[in-house]
Amino acid sequence: MSKPEQRLAAGLEAIGTRLSNGRYSKALNAMMTLAFYRLALLRSLVIGTLILLCPALLDAAVRRTVRTHQFQRHCPERCTFGLAGGLIACAALVAYTVAPLHLHPAFAWSAIATIIYFLCVVLANYHHSAG
Repeated sequence: MSKPEQRLAAGLEAIGTRLSNGRYSKALNAMMTLAFYRLALLRSLVIGTLILLCPALLDAAVRRTVRTHQFQRHCPERCTFGLAGGLIACAALVAYTVAPLHLHPAFAWSAIATIIYFLCVVLANYHHSAG
């Protein structure tokens, strides 16, 4: 290599070293590590979530069927409440995965259980108009 190419290579290497060893890139790396750890935690909760989700949805479907056969009206306000609560719980779960805050690992499980509860409220109170 010629002299200018060596200087250019040395300059680019110095810039790369400064960028990769800066406080910003280290903080970004730490946040990504935390997010991947929390996503791995959520992945480990999938089996438990499915074990809870199946009977809960079955219960909500049975409540909906019984309510239909008893000629009781479905409550659209409760359906809307369940939908809003579920969206808030989902947003909290997403914020939990990316926020650099120290939260207890049980927060993820409680957020998932809350989402399942609100999903059951929506299913039991959803009014399907036959049209």
